Amino acid sequence: MIKSHPARPLGPIGSGLPSAAPTLALWLPLVLLVSACGSDDSEAAKPGPTNTATGSETDSGARVAPDVDPILRRERVAVLFSKEQSAEALAELQPLLDLDAPAARDLVSAAQIGLRTGDWDQAAAHVKRAIELYPDDPGALYTSARLAALDGDFETSRAAFERVLELRPEDPASKVGLADALYQLEESDADIERARQLLEEVAGLGREIGLQWFVSAVYKRGGIARDFDEGEEVIRNWQDLYQSLNDQGFEATNESTLDQGTLAVVAPPAPVGTFPGSNPIPFELLPPRTVLTLPEGTTRFEIDDLDGDRTPDVITVADGAVAVHVRERKGEDVMTTTVLGTGATGPIRLMDLNQRRTGDTLDLVIATGESLQIFEQRDLVLAGEPAWVPSPVDIPGLGGTITDFETVDFDHDGELDLFVTGTFGARILRNDGVGARVNSEGELQPRGVWTDASEPATLPGAAQLWCIVEDFDGDNDVDLFCAGPDGVHLMDSQRRGFFKDRGADAFGGAKFTRKPVVEDFDGNGYPDVFVPDAENSTLWFQTAPWEFQATPIGAAVPEGSDPVASDLDFDGAVDLFWPVPGTSGAGLLSAGLQTRTPVAFGALEGATGPMLVRDIDTPDPYGSLALEVLQLRGGELIAQSPDPKSLEPTGLGNAIYLKFIGKKDNRQGVGAVVEVRAGNVYRRIYLRGRAEVVGIGQQKWADVIRVTWPNGVIQQNLDVEEGVAIMLDDPAFGEQPEGLIGSCPFLYTWNGETFEFISDVIGMTPLGLPMAPGMLVPPDHDEYVLVRGDQLKVDANGELVMQFTEELREVTYLDRVRLDVIDHPEDSAIYPNERFTFPPFPEPHVHTVSRVAKPRKVTGSDGRDWTAELQENDMHHPAPFERLAGQFLGLAEPHWLELEFDPAEIADAKLIRLVATGWFFWSDASVNVAAAGTPGVDFVPPILEVQNEAGDWVPAGPPLGFPAGKTKTMVIDVTAMIPREAARFRIGSTLELYWDCIELAVCDDDAEFQTSSLEPKSTELWSRGFSDPIVPERQDMPLFFDWDRTTQQPRWNQHPGFYTRYGAVDELLEEVDDRYVIMGSGDALTIRFDATALPAVPEGYTRDYLVFLDGWAKDRDPNTYEALEVEPLPFHAMSGYPYRADESFPDSPEMQAWRKEWNTRPDHRWIVPLSTERETEWVREAIAKSPRR
Repeated sequence: MIKSHPARPLGPIGSGLPSAAPTLALWLPLVLLVSACGSDDSEAAKPGPTNTATGSETDSGARVAPDVDPILRRERVAVLFSKEQSAEALAELQPLLDLDAPAARDLVSAAQIGLRTGDWDQAAAHVKRAIELYPDDPGALYTSARLAALDGDFETSRAAFERVLELRPEDPASKVGLADALYQLEESDADIERARQLLEEVAGLGREIGLQWFVSAVYKRGGIARDFDEGEEVIRNWQDLYQSLNDQGFEATNESTLDQGTLAVVAPPAPVGTFPGSNPIPFELLPPRTVLTLPEGTTRFEIDDLDGDRTPDVITVADGAVAVHVRERKGEDVMTTTVLGTGATGPIRLMDLNQRRTGDTLDLVIATGESLQIFEQRDLVLAGEPAWVPSPVDIPGLGGTITDFETVDFDHDGELDLFVTGTFGARILRNDGVGARVNSEGELQPRGVWTDASEPATLPGAAQLWCIVEDFDGDNDVDLFCAGPDGVHLMDSQRRGFFKDRGADAFGGAKFTRKPVVEDFDGNGYPDVFVPDAENSTLWFQTAPWEFQATPIGAAVPEGSDPVASDLDFDGAVDLFWPVPGTSGAGLLSAGLQTRTPVAFGALEGATGPMLVRDIDTPDPYGSLALEVLQLRGGELIAQSPDPKSLEPTGLGNAIYLKFIGKKDNRQGVGAVVEVRAGNVYRRIYLRGRAEVVGIGQQKWADVIRVTWPNGVIQQNLDVEEGVAIMLDDPAFGEQPEGLIGSCPFLYTWNGETFEFISDVIGMTPLGLPMAPGMLVPPDHDEYVLVRGDQLKVDANGELVMQFTEELREVTYLDRVRLDVIDHPEDSAIYPNERFTFPPFPEPHVHTVSRVAKPRKVTGSDGRDWTAELQENDMHHPAPFERLAGQFLGLAEPHWLELEFDPAEIADAKLIRLVATGWFFWSDASVNVAAAGTPGVDFVPPILEVQNEAGDWVPAGPPLGFPAGKTKTMVIDVTAMIPREAARFRIGSTLELYWDCIELAVCDDDAEFQTSSLEPKSTELWSRGFSDPIVPERQDMPLFFDWDRTTQQPRWNQHPGFYTRYGAVDELLEEVDDRYVIMGSGDALTIRFDATALPAVPEGYTRDYLVFLDGWAKDRDPNTYEALEVEPLPFHAMSGYPYRADESFPDSPEMQAWRKEWNTRPDHRWIVPLSTERETEWVREAIAKSPRR
């Protein structure tokens, strides 16, 4: 057996240790032999004084008081040992060691003190005595195994660990120790295989059960995978998991922990008659305080920060009238405005309809019988004018009484829609550009409409009582939940406005007449469903996507009381509370855990529902956070917070104030999922547009805060301090990052020093990309990519090497690669005939350019002179436009560049070609859908315009197309388009398109060149990860990537499905035959070409390269068609993608063999879940995917 790396310890078992006691190797095997002979002796059966440290029972069953002296001594020993005061600990322990037959635990503690101080003779002597007295004491045997390992006697260590596991078959520390011994001995393949299995058993326990041994097992299992070269997939799985654990602050066990394991721990004795752990404390509330005096007849209220000052404001409904009470900071001054005089009948929701980018002001949506009304907050309010005014855009009538509604971005276009239920059934009202938009000139743009999008969604048509939105299956799209007399409907989003009803299967035909509460109650990463009942409420735990188990929990929630979920005591577990008339309410602490505890608050005369639990005060950067129970009492809104004294001894936990702001997604962040891990505390929260206060127990900080935005972007922060400090210290915290999620694969080439980023490639081949709903972009499946001679150099092996990588949230299907070597005169340049355009696609051709005219003046639509920026390819770009941020990323206000050339330079040219170099900030499917539904926002590719006789600028032909992604050059024949006398034209568009150099080729396309084509010499598909981005210095510069640095935090998971196996894939790239390489996020393909047979470059010539690629790419944008999985596979004869119902991927024997032989690698989940239960599932899935030896 040969390791792929030199022998090394699998875990941190120490270095530079002193020589082991010379007697250890002599006596230990003999003692172990005695132990292994089957002695049934135990510590309790040996002679000596009765051990009453843990108490005992008399014949009558009465409890005997324990001897307190050994207890106190062991308490002090544990404290001194933890403080590394070893001499004092040994002195405290000595009277117990001086007994005729000391307890095994005391001898083991003495041995551990010896290990701590490096006195191995002392440690060995105490272990020897312990095993002589108690041959089967697991703690003594474990310590002996550690001593043997430290002495380098792994055979003896192995025997000792084997004996421990006979006595304690499930002990994780002994499994890790035995695996280490087997690894070090390396006597056979079977030993290494057993080491793998032992470590996988511990890793399979998960962190919650395996504790620190889980971390060590992950670390050591990764070491075996690496040292025995088990393949990139296996190595990556273990490395990813260990890195995730490190990011959360978890490390492999240290020296002292390894020495003690789980069976030889120097710990205080357990309190007599008690058990570890504690239940929630049924706390009391402080006396109520008045937050606000309210109008008479107030029956409903809502709380949120309406004006962006971080002070919660109050909205009330009294006798159908809606009033807004805007509270100044600290809540001392209140300005009350009546928004609606009468008619409010149902819920009130808040939304940022106008997606204000300079503030956080919210608008009101109010149910009024059979209709919904929106009141928009004005940006400028003059004295005497209302702050909220009716929206000028009406919402369609629904034809029945509204019972409930929620805001939701169901189509992922960055604008909030409305999910409404009532006597008419369930409806989706789609926001097609309703919000007010102002262009760069300050002019108000036309507004869109609300569109009923219910029909394709196949929502229930029968009356529905309530509605909820959530992402039940964690696939980054929004699922809809509602119920009525006809049953429960759990609508699983299939994307593009379609849903599948899973309600009957999920809940077994149950009917929920009362609105449930949806939260992750048990912390497994999946939302659960609490269904209130007046006698016995039920919690439906979701154990896997769409699989629910009903658990009656006994809570009696009175009819008419709507429960709310919160963590009022900040212990990190989700509680439930509900109003009880005449009291401060009741609830269930830690509702989803086995330690759930009922709580009933005291009497409160006049208190009525509804109830909310919120932070009603302005967050204090220097004070503690607190949530309060808010209810109505007469004409007051009252608040009550937990009484700290009633929470003793633990007290109120710590908490973190979180507020998230969307950019690409809706500004309120509705639909994002936040996960918080703080030690053993885990919370998953579906954001509904308001700030969250998240309890983290007694932890001082959260190890990880992860937010998964609706568009799939994952944002993580480590070591976030409790309180509101993060919001003040890091203004960017919680803001959704703008950046690429999908565009196309990347190409790197060896330039003699490193692999240089060239560009994104096969960008003309997007699969399932809509320009508007129902209108798809036809993919152009082949591309020639220019690589300059200075970017690709022959390496020491005589090879030209390139790396083709998939680093975005995409699948790539690569069918063909070839390298064309072009030798051409030094005074000429070559360019491929490529650009992103609609059919007919450009024909393959190599443009040669030897003489150009440069613009003598360039003026932008912004009035600025941009001449200097367009003279050379120097990464300085004109930007004569205002970007459309947010959901229109990649688009801009209409803009143009006017270029003027010297007429004399083009007058005699027989052929005039536009040579335009630049880059495009890729939009995506959701941007296109949003633009298609928003008046005044259009996707207009570059158009060349000239002046007519009247002086008006008019198109000279069809759109030119544009560079497909990062910096590329396109060459277009414009001989018949440009007026030679004026030599002036414009190029205009609405794309975020940055031109670097624009010139006119005024030569014939006839320069000589020589082509040598190379097929790949060798290929290797492998798992690499993701390059670190090189943050651009200016907005006009593209985002490049650094091959030499990979990010420690993966960005996204691979599409579900099967990918090409790792290794050589030469035969799949030899011809265009639909037998392609399938690559997922984090994959890399190394391609080598033999340069030794290339001819020498002729004198006066230079060498450049064209890389020919054939294939497709598909992203996972919510609006991309067939975006969720690797399948369906594309093929060259398809009419489009998705292909027609009468088309299918070829099913010939050759294609079946390709699938069976090559597409064998399951998808990899790069992102390790934060939920302990989901993390354990991830580990077990990784183990299951590991090839068996």
